[in-house]
Amino acid sequence: MALQPAEAHSFYAVRFTNFASYNILWRDGNTHPTAEHLFQVHKLMTRTDLRNLPNPRAALEEAGRLRRLQRTDWFDVNISGMDAILEAKLAQHPELRDMQLDTGESNLIEDSPVSSSWGSGCDQGRNELGKALLQHLCFWSVFDYL
Repeated sequence: MALQPAEAHSFYAVRFTNFASYNILWRDGNTHPTAEHLFQVHKLMTRTDLRNLPNPRAALEEAGRLRRLQRTDWFDVNISGMDAILEAKLAQHPELRDMQLDTGESNLIEDSPVSSSWGSGCDQGRNELGKALLQHLCFWSVFDYL
């Protein structure tokens, strides 16, 4: 008998995305309004303050305008940076962590049509955000079991 693939939970406009309004208190004592705001700060060599921008799209666009300040090692560290941000987000928002745990063994897929690295990118993407969330799901499942 062939193994059946796990059910998939697609998300793009729900709480798992980096654009969702879950503030994150970071290690430096600053609170960022979304994971996207914080992620874009990590992209830059200088700690440019993006916290007061009105929404996550504005933070993404501002980081794009400041591309000349992008870390030279960004493509080597962006996934580990996202992992740290997700860890903080899930630790600080138990309701979000519980919602994630409720997905069970399902695959989590960010079905963003525009991101071929973090999302599914019209079915051709790497879904790095979904993979990172699944890693944290495993961690919290074990942590809750202990």
